[in-house]
Amino acid sequence: MAERDPIIEEIKNLIDLHDLIIETCDLKEASKDEWRGGHENKHHSESGNCLAVMRDVWFCHHAGCNEGGDCYNWIASRDGLDIVKDFPEILRIAAEYAGVELSEVNPEAEVERRGVFEVLKAAEVHYHDNLTPDMRQDITERWGITDKTIDTLLIGIARNDDGLEEYLLKCGFTHDQMAKSGLFFDWDEKLHPHFLGRYVFPYWRAGSVQYMAARSTIHTPDNKYEKRKGEFIKYKKLLTPNEKHPWVSDHVQNIIAGADSLRGGGDYCVITEGITDHIMAIQSGIPCISPVTTKLKKADHKSILKLVRRFNNVHICNDSEVNEAGLEGAIQTAEFLESNGVSVRLITLPRDESVAKVDLAEFLRDHSVDEFMALFDTAMSVWNAKLSKQPVTDDAVENVKNAKTFISEELPRMDAAERVAFVESAVKQHFGLSDDVVSELVRITHESVGDIPVTDRLIELGKQDTVLFHTPDDTCFAAIKLGTGGYAIYPLNEKSKQLKKILRQRYYKTTGKAPQADALKAAIGVLEGIAAFDGDEIELHNRVAWHNGSIVYDLTNSNFEAIEIRSDGGGIMPHGHILFRRFGHQTAQVNPVHGGDVWRLFEFVNVPESDRLLVMVYLISCLVPGIAHVIPIIIGEQGAAKTTSSRLFKLLIDPSALDVISLPRNEDRMHQLLSHHWFVIFDNISHIQRWQSDAICRASTGQATNVRTLYTDDDDTIFKYKMCMGLNGINNAATNSDLLDRAFFLNLDPIPTDQRIEEKPLLERFNAAKPEILGGMFDALSKALKIYPTIELKEKPRMADFAVWGCAIAEALGYPRKEFLDAYYTNIGQINHEALAESVIGNIMLSFMEQRAEWESTPTELHNELEMLASAHGIDPKNKAWVKTPRSLGKRL
Repeated sequence: MAERDPIIEEIKNLIDLHDLIIETCDLKEASKDEWRGGHENKHHSESGNCLAVMRDVWFCHHAGCNEGGDCYNWIASRDGLDIVKDFPEILRIAAEYAGVELSEVNPEAEVERRGVFEVLKAAEVHYHDNLTPDMRQDITERWGITDKTIDTLLIGIARNDDGLEEYLLKCGFTHDQMAKSGLFFDWDEKLHPHFLGRYVFPYWRAGSVQYMAARSTIHTPDNKYEKRKGEFIKYKKLLTPNEKHPWVSDHVQNIIAGADSLRGGGDYCVITEGITDHIMAIQSGIPCISPVTTKLKKADHKSILKLVRRFNNVHICNDSEVNEAGLEGAIQTAEFLESNGVSVRLITLPRDESVAKVDLAEFLRDHSVDEFMALFDTAMSVWNAKLSKQPVTDDAVENVKNAKTFISEELPRMDAAERVAFVESAVKQHFGLSDDVVSELVRITHESVGDIPVTDRLIELGKQDTVLFHTPDDTCFAAIKLGTGGYAIYPLNEKSKQLKKILRQRYYKTTGKAPQADALKAAIGVLEGIAAFDGDEIELHNRVAWHNGSIVYDLTNSNFEAIEIRSDGGGIMPHGHILFRRFGHQTAQVNPVHGGDVWRLFEFVNVPESDRLLVMVYLISCLVPGIAHVIPIIIGEQGAAKTTSSRLFKLLIDPSALDVISLPRNEDRMHQLLSHHWFVIFDNISHIQRWQSDAICRASTGQATNVRTLYTDDDDTIFKYKMCMGLNGINNAATNSDLLDRAFFLNLDPIPTDQRIEEKPLLERFNAAKPEILGGMFDALSKALKIYPTIELKEKPRMADFAVWGCAIAEALGYPRKEFLDAYYTNIGQINHEALAESVIGNIMLSFMEQRAEWESTPTELHNELEMLASAHGIDPKNKAWVKTPRSLGKRL
């Protein structure tokens, strides 16, 4: 299947759907991670409870509405936009809400994907409208599906004289969109419907029709296209892309039916084998999914496992039939799930001997839901199901042989203790074995398998070539030693997907089996305890770190390489050090080229000649960890390339899928964002709230913050950071004095229209030059490390660390320190003057000072003059800002 743009997924992951929807709809908590409310402004709902909202998906249960989906669908529904045609605008709105700057995003693939689903949904409306009363009655009598369910799911029929193409054209869909949907054969640029004379059952997923299956009827035409080996094909599925159907979109794929029914707070689910079985289960209020066939395909494994892993009770209910094909399929499905730690039971539907087959739809049609739920009590484990198929003879020796074969071939994947109990009870009873024979079978089996409890084995495997440690804030980690000698570092907790994958892979390589989920969870808990109490305390860093007097820069590449910058040079750092934690948004940095030219940067960014030394010194200082960093405020009119310059600075210092970001709207998001980035520039800022300004100031000089961990009452999550950041906007939005004291201004002039170039070729040229620019920066920093101890300043500004390091870096670049200091102090003066100019009191005082050549008045006379000046301008002379002005004004001037 075609992959979605990672930025589209990243934006979706950053948006809490509950927070988005509650802005316009009242929601009440229905269960953990689920809220209910009315679908406001869409339709009348007497219950006010038709809208179901989860963390990542929403849908409306109201008959005939059929809306739902992710955050993008909600924005489209809320704002009256077309999810296909208007998707670029929807994406822009979502990005702004998430605080993400869009860059190089190509929404075409997503437009195609959603276009396919819209075509399918429109077709299903057409099929549904085709249904006659007789057809509705036939569907109800055959499977028990009610009119309400038929209308809710839009079950319909594809007539032989269908007119589907004409209908879709009237809906505004093109020939190409229809062909991509898998509903048509596209021969000689003419469309021919795939479904004829069949009931069509849609597969819904989050408010979209994403697949279809069509059941033969008495109306199905009698031709070779509808038959196989002389018999009508019972179910035809939507065309999917392959060599025979190259016109079909990659987004058309067979999906698992009923995934939405598994959302919510239930503790059980059912897996069945047919679309009508699944529909009847859903109609009966039973959470149920269906892979449609009698057994899971290998391609379905990950999807099914992901859907059912959280349930305590998973039941498989396949057809009950004479040839036991349904049972065979159920056993294979159960084996796969059991091998991945999911506990499964098999439901056997009661069947009269005179009936060849009973499926779930037929059972629920003829019986109550309570009667079906009662079958849960008699459901078998997969092991019991396998045992029931084993032959039993009158020959005791033959039975022992069969028992040994069954134990050795079918039970190795069982937990050791469970296997012993199963042999001593179920196997003994089935084969009619004596206690002595069973004891011997258990002994032989134990010796041949060499059992070690799964949890214990996982713990030992988890410690192999692994350093278990904790950070100063008591967060636990596992550092997995790589073949290259370096370490891959992962959080050590039950939510760590990567660590679980590693343990499963190690366990499978050792035993040939998959560990059970409970054992995996228990083992990770023990490893976490070892890391917390027996492991060393190691501080992890983000992107840059000090190590043995050198600066280390994490390249975040797949080889887990880092650059060591020493006063005598540098290069790729020898493996074996545990220094860095990585985050999902970070992308790999290029390998720097020694002897590069840093000044090539200004071929790509719109920085005035007068500010280039200050900007370059600042950027190189961003490679120095542990110091307070100044905050650039980039100002310029539209067309000054503020965002582009910010993006290139980010790519140079701390490359990420999220290159420039909007200022977060809440403190939790701010803390998370600042702790996950080393360098970030907030884009297009027009206003800064006081708490945002305070957070930026504290991040500049270092901050540790604790917030309540999500879904807990007592646990804290610690965010600790001391990093680099900046702002850009048309005007200076920073008015707080603490923020201004940490800042420097970078004023960009508009780029003449005849000198502007498109962003894509600019980025291509920049990326080609980046190794040389970065290498030059590392070379300069290496020299600065040697110069830094010799720098002494008699007077230092507020950002003293930056001033001292700035002098060292300037000299390393071949400039006298005075030239850097002059540029920096001039910039500070500009900030002070603009800060005063922004203030009413500041303007009055500046005017007052311009009228005085020098300070001639005594303090008492000056005080009296200022009181008169205040009264003349309607200002209370006791106003705190006014009282402090003479002192602060003198200090600034």
